[in-house]
Amino acid sequence: MLDQLGYYTGERQRIWFVREHGAVPPWTTDLVFATNRFTNVYRELDPGTIYAHECIAKCDDRRHAVWWAVVYRMLNRKQTFIEFEDLPHPDRWQDWLAYIDDRYANGERVKTGVHLTPHPKEYITAVEQARNIEVPTNMQRAYHEIRQLKGAGPFIAWQILSDLVEMGLVEHDPDFVVVGPGASFAISVLNGDVELSSYKHAGTRKGDGFGVFAGKNPFFPQYIRNLRDTQSEWLPEWWSRVRLPQDLDCKNIEHTLCEWLKYERFKIDATKILRQNSRVRES
Repeated sequence: MLDQLGYYTGERQRIWFVREHGAVPPWTTDLVFATNRFTNVYRELDPGTIYAHECIAKCDDRRHAVWWAVVYRMLNRKQTFIEFEDLPHPDRWQDWLAYIDDRYANGERVKTGVHLTPHPKEYITAVEQARNIEVPTNMQRAYHEIRQLKGAGPFIAWQILSDLVEMGLVEHDPDFVVVGPGASFAISVLNGDVELSSYKHAGTRKGDGFGVFAGKNPFFPQYIRNLRDTQSEWLPEWWSRVRLPQDLDCKNIEHTLCEWLKYERFKIDATKILRQNSRVRES
């Protein structure tokens, strides 16, 4: 399974690399990659993250940047912000919420349906709270403060924190990582504790014990740190030709693990379809 993780990581990054250098499709012979969407191995390369960083760079000061990161990640939908045609500001928070209310009232899409974003009422409260939030530069303490926001569960708080770290607003602690349910399950598969076949790539797995986050079970973050420290052993030999200048850190490995099992399940499904088609042709 570790070899399969290495293949997934390398091939996903290779696809980004050849696209970035102007290659025309198809960018891969891998049927699953060619017919499905997966986030990038490096979180910084995802379109939503690139947009978030561009906007944070335009903020007036650190207070504005922190507030904007909260406001953005709790919706996680770039188009909602683009159509506002301005950069939401904490001093004009009521204008932003009025815009959100209008979209809801008109039946327009406001937030992503993919991530664990909060309920609209929780979002409104968090927008107000974030105007006065004090986020320390220490990564662990910053995460703790973000978690106090209404509706900021472990996943969303981790995404907000990652944006602030990537933009240099919070100091990077190389050993600190928050492990979401998807990555927790992936680690359990790699460790031989559960079978890949029991993973469901649609929806969340409530009540199965895999919604365990850093601070509650030290095994999961330690496993990610081990993957970081041994990445030269499980990544493919040609990885050095397609990666970014920096090695994968804990944040990007956690990001990759969340998507890897989705790939493996799609691969199983694709194999079944190919076998069925083969049987049909033979008959």
